[in-house]
Amino acid sequence: MQKPESMRTFGTILTEARKRAGLTQKEVAERLRREDGRPVDAPYLNAVEHDRRRPPPNYLIEQLAQIIGISAEVLFYRANRMPADMEGDPTESDLCRL
Repeated sequence: MQKPESMRTFGTILTEARKRAGLTQKEVAERLRREDGRPVDAPYLNAVEHDRRRPPPNYLIEQLAQIIGISAEVLFYRANRMPADMEGDPTESDLCRL
């Protein structure tokens, strides 16, 4: 049974999307790469999914979104973050597009 929308955490969203994609934590962890190229450990991913660890760095959120087939913006929202391309003050050209 799904939690009410207001109670769904980063870990909950990640778990649901991973399961919909038909992937195990181990499979996802093996595909995730740290900045130095090493794979992420499955126990780390398990801790993130169970909200025992904070959401991962932005570069891992972007990889997770691609691997499990979910919008990165959804994960950034649940992590209370903005994607890197949206951080900072808007430029004048950004404002003109509104």
